[in-house]
Parts: sequence; C-alpha cells; structure tokens
Amino acid sequence: MVDVCSRKLYARFIKDLKKTTILKSILEICGDNPPEYIKADISRYYRAIEDDMIKILENTRYKGMLWAGSYHKTGNTFDERAIRTIE
Repeated sequence: MVDVCSRKLYARFIKDLKKTTILKSILEICGDNPPEYIKADISRYYRAIEDDMIKILENTRYKGMLWAGSYHKTGNTFDERAIRTIE
C-alpha cells in the first residue's frame, strides 16, 4: 500500500487473497486513523471488501474506496516503484 500524499510505502506479506485477510491487513496498516478514501484497482479482492470496510469504519472519517483502472506506464506507477523498492 502506498500513501499517495507522502509516498510512504507499506509492505506486508499476506498468506492468501481472501477478503478477510486483505481487510485485516489494510485495517492493521491504517490503525486508528484511516484515510478518507482508499484508492484501489478494480480487482475482485478490493470490490469484495468495500462494504465490510464501510461497516467497520463507519464511525471514522473513512468515506469509501476510489476505483482506478490499471495504469502501467513503465517506471512511473506507485506499484512499480514499490516492487523495485522491495526488490
């Protein structure tokens, strides 16, 4: 996960791609101060957890997820930078 404002990278190993595992990992990263919006690609993993996140974070400033299509301009995307950083 990348903080778009600070470009801080949050990398975490997850054992599977189940929605509960992804949701738990995102909530652990956000802690007590979740962002207003989380931007994610339009994959089934993130679409599956959207309603659960809204229910869990209903008393915080979190408003929802913003969807983005895949964008792969070589060397300029957050995910490619993150992968290079991890490598």
